[in-house]
Amino acid sequence: MTDTAHRIEQVEVLNPYSMVVLNDGDERVPELSAIWAEIRALLNDGTHTVDDLVDATGSHRSIVRALLYYGRKYREVRMVEVQRSVEVARDLFMSRPVRAFRTWTQ
Repeated sequence: MTDTAHRIEQVEVLNPYSMVVLNDGDERVPELSAIWAEIRALLNDGTHTVDDLVDATGSHRSIVRALLYYGRKYREVRMVEVQRSVEVARDLFMSRPVRAFRTWTQ
């Protein structure tokens, strides 16, 4: 293992987001563990966008995105494209693709 790869591994081990995702929780950061558990429960029920998860968890967008980033990195969740109806004018809707997340088992 190269010195650079070893340093990257050490940084990721010290990163609380990666530890929460890898271990399905970490007692040193109970807030992140609770948010990750809520996100996993929502994603087990279906496909959700980042905005859906932010609204459901009440957490800051950057926290949700960071947990999803490490979730994708460690293959806990995956990104998919779904169609959403967006109102572009009064009584006029347009279908557009948006990024959403789901678990690998779905």
